[in-house]
Amino acid sequence: MAWLGRLSPVRSMWPKQTWSGLCVADAYAAGSKCGIGGALFFPSGSCAWFSLQMTSNDFQSLQIPMHDDLQKDIASLETLAQIALIFIAVRSFPGSRIPIKIPTLSDNTGAEAVSNKLFTTQLPLAMFLEKLCLLIATSHTEVQVGHIPGKDNEYADALSRWDNNGSPHNFLPSDRVQLRLTDLWNLDRQPQLFPANTWIPWQLPHAS
Repeated sequence: MAWLGRLSPVRSMWPKQTWSGLCVADAYAAGSKCGIGGALFFPSGSCAWFSLQMTSNDFQSLQIPMHDDLQKDIASLETLAQIALIFIAVRSFPGSRIPIKIPTLSDNTGAEAVSNKLFTTQLPLAMFLEKLCLLIATSHTEVQVGHIPGKDNEYADALSRWDNNGSPHNFLPSDRVQLRLTDLWNLDRQPQLFPANTWIPWQLPHAS
């Protein structure tokens, strides 16, 4: 119902223009620990990157049925990394809503396939794919996931395993986008002011 309620009643048949930026992401898992990381390189030359470390407890708190050995759900984690890319990308566009196709790269063929088909019946992967579909529907974007060999995905691989020490591949701390699992899972869209200190004579509405 949430998905259908956010769909536009009008859909253009005009193909969406492919965004000229570059997005790469990766995920890793070892036992009860895992991480996702990635970077977005914008046509203007600017960059945005993320690195998020998680444990099994983080998924349990959101009632996401993951295996105790998170490596068994690596395709789900790779899909979560794709969600993070799109999450950051759409918030970099005016109004977080622009009809374009966002090209991303992944070195996991399972996540690549389901992200392009937008369908699977396998759990918990289907739950992650549902979140990706919601994000695409609410932002009116399309996603095209291409394949990158693991040996060439060194930036995203390093970011997914980063322990918050040093500077991974010389990425600037000021370009980092701080993410939490709840941000990517709940996908709550609330009205915001830009700049944040803008004065208006009423209170912003909040979803109940």
